[in-house]
Amino acid sequence: MLFLFSTIIVLTLMGGLTNSVQPVSANQTQVVPDVTIEVNTFEDGEDFAINSVCSVGSITGGPCSLRAAISEASFFDNQIVEIIVPSGTYKLTLTEPSHPENHERTFGDLDIHDAAEGKGNLIIISGQGDLKNRPIIDANQIDRILEIGSNRLVWMQNLVLKNGLVEDGDGSRGGAISLTNSVLALNTVRLTNNEARPVGHNVGLGGAIYTSDSQFYLYNCELDHNKAENRSVIYAYSSTVSKYKDPDQIKETSIHHNIATTDPQYAIHIMTSKRLNMVNSTMSDNIAGDGSKSGMNINGGTDLWIQHSTLVARGSDNIWNRYSLRLYFSILVNLPDDEGNTGKNCLMDDGYLPSKSGNVVTDDSCSPDTLNGDVQVSHEQVGLLDLANYGGPTPTRALMPDSPARDLRMGNCQYYDFHSAKGGGSDPELLVLETDQRGMPRDDSFCDSGAYELKLFMLHLPVIAK
Repeated sequence: MLFLFSTIIVLTLMGGLTNSVQPVSANQTQVVPDVTIEVNTFEDGEDFAINSVCSVGSITGGPCSLRAAISEASFFDNQIVEIIVPSGTYKLTLTEPSHPENHERTFGDLDIHDAAEGKGNLIIISGQGDLKNRPIIDANQIDRILEIGSNRLVWMQNLVLKNGLVEDGDGSRGGAISLTNSVLALNTVRLTNNEARPVGHNVGLGGAIYTSDSQFYLYNCELDHNKAENRSVIYAYSSTVSKYKDPDQIKETSIHHNIATTDPQYAIHIMTSKRLNMVNSTMSDNIAGDGSKSGMNINGGTDLWIQHSTLVARGSDNIWNRYSLRLYFSILVNLPDDEGNTGKNCLMDDGYLPSKSGNVVTDDSCSPDTLNGDVQVSHEQVGLLDLANYGGPTPTRALMPDSPARDLRMGNCQYYDFHSAKGGGSDPELLVLETDQRGMPRDDSFCDSGAYELKLFMLHLPVIAK
């Protein structure tokens, strides 16, 4: 049985497909695939024909490779297609088409091609196995991993995407995933060691993910050791005419040890006219440009919300937002680098940074409102442990018992939910935040700031095996 982790993904964006989708709860939707394709070989091979049958080497009866399964998934208009990927490593090896007339789907990256308006489908790529034995899709540095065309809804879960490399003279975009005019939802997916490398005077955008006029959702994900030679690990662009107006979402996700070089850039670069909402997430140890900036660059009118999240920069700035920023029960820290340099937590060209209360910050650049429950302390006083696996699917930075972020609010933790804010125009709903980033309950009658909820009876020992 499949459960979609956010009803908004299905109910708002799938239109005529909702007959196959039954609501289960406020946050889960049962998904019943119309078509199931099971991958049964680790070898990289092209589909014999796009004919509803996954088969390498012959029209029927051949092995079903990951590449062939993804090719066939695009065949089914207005249907829910699930691709089952068993545990193991799937390495991309095809660098040239077998025949000159073959489509690009037959070599390089995996391709989900454009669908006609109103004929797109939900494609679910489901990895099997537990967290330590998730299937690995290894691009082998021959290309990026996945390119998604227009009018598609792609949901990927329980996978590792690694070693994507895109270098294009027209502009390298998306080291692991690139999508245009579509929707991408990732749940429990790790993107690691991917790169968008520029050629000549062109730039590399999005070492891990590049989106254009699209929607993205990241849940329980880890983005680490990705690289963009110019601009960011996640690069999201959306024009005012984009049909996808709901907020982009980053929840229960860790973004760490990524590099954006060449110019002083940021780990996340959002250039859009809609909202970005980050909840229960951690950003730490990212490097950008000359080291002067490492967090997020929000440009183009984005309404940025950071809630119950922990952002740690070292010798660099955390957030540059040219428009509105709202902070709610989050921790923003600037640590000194080896030369003793620190940046600012917030940089603003214009606009206002309203606190929604409960933040712990290490300088006054975010305009902390101490009358509204914000706390400003030195970086030595924040009380954060190093980034490590303290439980759950993603690494976090645990709180020390004496941290000022501990028990900052009496009662339940809360967050602002935007599922009812279609088009970014409605006020969000304030809901109970029942768990922290790790999935541990926030139920001790007090609420901690940041992505980690401390329980004193628990030891702060990292989980060694990952």
